[in-house]
This record gives sequence, structure tokens and C-alpha cells, in this order.
Amino acid sequence: MSGALIEKMRTPDTDGRKRVVIEGVKPEVNGGRFAAKRVVGVMDALGLDDVDLIAHSHGGAIALMIAALYPKRVRRLILFAPANPYSRSSDLMVRVYSTPWGGALAWMLPYLPAPIQRMALGEIYGGTDRVMDSCLQEIVNGLRSPGTLRHVLCVIRCWFAEMAKLRTALRRVRRIPTLLVWGDRDCTVSLSSGSKLKRKLRSAKLMVVPGGGHSVFEEKPELANRIMLRWLERHPLAAPQARGVVPRRNRVVAAAMQQGSPEMMQQASSHS
Repeated sequence: MSGALIEKMRTPDTDGRKRVVIEGVKPEVNGGRFAAKRVVGVMDALGLDDVDLIAHSHGGAIALMIAALYPKRVRRLILFAPANPYSRSSDLMVRVYSTPWGGALAWMLPYLPAPIQRMALGEIYGGTDRVMDSCLQEIVNGLRSPGTLRHVLCVIRCWFAEMAKLRTALRRVRRIPTLLVWGDRDCTVSLSSGSKLKRKLRSAKLMVVPGGGHSVFEEKPELANRIMLRWLERHPLAAPQARGVVPRRNRVVAAAMQQGSPEMMQQASSHS
């Protein structure tokens, strides 16, 4: 992360709050280690010593990598169906979209008829009746951005190698309190992989949401909020001095809810 970008992020917005803008990153650079370094660079720019990370899907894999590489910077993890090395649900999609013709198909997906898009999201959300028009439009608009789609395809091309690196790194996350939240109707990242991930992360708790799909925090936002708040209350933080951290400023929860992830393509292609 360049010094110029760091300085830009330190510039207050017109209302006095700091605005964080991550731009100018080449889409070809998509490794988990690089993404983790970028997030920590943002934390440094904002003066955050350590944070709680809330992440979803591929963002969950990045959060796990951050915790593995920078364990003293992560206090607690809340992960909604994080991509992980134990899920095989997306393997076929990764292989398909790693081919030239699969890449060409990817550019067509955001322009499929709306009913097909809604059906695709219905599998992710655990039912078409849970797909809000605003969410559908937001995801489609994101995938219609050439930069976003190029990034997604780059992530897909290095998927297996990155999952192998994450598998090795997970042993360094065992002591970080972690909440895993999974919908039992998740067809994108398998619930069985969540059970394996829980066993690997010794300080983790797995919460299964009946009827939930891949995006529980959007499907059932009030329930998701209650689950998170109750878990945070049951896992209070020790005083900064007890954790060996010198307090510099108030810390916040860093949310990394990722939309427009590669998994949407898997669902959309099944209906094309």
C-alpha cells in the first residue's frame, strides 16, 4: 500500500470523519496475504491497534488470513459461512470459470434476465421470497462493473492455491475467539465444512440458523444481530494492558461483509 494512498485515507471528509478509499490496486494481485496486508494498512492509517472482524464468504477467508498473519491485531472473529479449505461445494464452479469459455460466460451472467438472477440468488438466500429488489440490483450492478468482474475472475483463478495456503495458516488462529454462523440451507459453502472448521479452530463456536442460506445477515438481519451481540457479551475483552496492548484510541468493529462474490456465479450458471 503506497504512502500516497495512506495519506489520502488520513484526509478527513467534509463532515470531519475519516474516509477510507481503497483504489489503484491491480486486479491481478488477489492473494490472501496481499489482501490481509491491505486491510492492516487501512487499520494503521486509521490508528486502530486491534479490531473485531466480521466477514462473510470469501471475505471470511481473508479475515482468517488476517488473524493468522497478524494475530495481535485481531481480538475476535465473527464469520458468516466463510470460504474455507474444507468445502468442496464451489470446486466445479472454480474449474469452469477458470477456463477461457467460462470467463466469457462470466461476462454474460450480469445481463441474464431478471427472473433467472432472482432464482440464482434464491438459492444463496435460502428462498426467492427473501431476495430483496435492492439486494438483487446491488449485486448485479457490482458484477456489471468491469473492474469488479476482473477481480472476481482473478480470485477464481488462484482459488485452490489460496485455499491450500489458508489450510496451512489456520493453526495460527486457534486461540482467537471465533463465532461461525451458518444457514442449514447454504448451498454455496457447505455446513459440513463449517463443522470441520470449528474443530480446527479450538476457540470457535458454530451457530446454525435453521432455514438460513448463504447470507444469513441479510436474510434474517434481526436474528443475526442478536446472535452477534449475545456472543460478544459472552466473550468480553480483557483490559488492553492484560492483552499486552497499549491503548492508542477507541477501537471499532471492522466489518468485511462481501457482496458480489464468486459464489453468485455458481448459482447463476446453474440456471442459465
